Amino acid sequence: MNKTVRWAAGAATLVAAAGVSLLPTATASAAVPAPPGFTCPAGSDTYDVPSTITGPNQPALAGTVCTFAGTTAFRSVSKNGGWRVQVNSAFGSRTTNVMFYEPSFNNAKIQVQAQNGRVVIKK
Repeated sequence: MNKTVRWAAGAATLVAAAGVSLLPTATASAAVPAPPGFTCPAGSDTYDVPSTITGPNQPALAGTVCTFAGTTAFRSVSKNGGWRVQVNSAFGSRTTNVMFYEPSFNNAKIQVQAQNGRVVIKK
């Protein structure tokens, strides 16, 4: 089995168990728009990170995480609205660990971790 298949299977299992969605942009674009003006570089897998804050003038996404295609290796990140980002992974590292936080809303946090073909979202 290649890495792309393991990645998709691990992500699908986690999403079902956690009750959250972390979908490639192509799949999620109709329901949740990507941050304005941001596109992951060519050769990337794109994962939109849903916001945990709802209400007027709140973005649907906290941001977007990009990994090298078919891997969990960190490539880049984009934030949306008032969200801030703390990246705990170096460019090209084998794992991805990104924390989105919004200090003006009780310090709302979303952590995205990808390693060993699996994605974990902690809210």
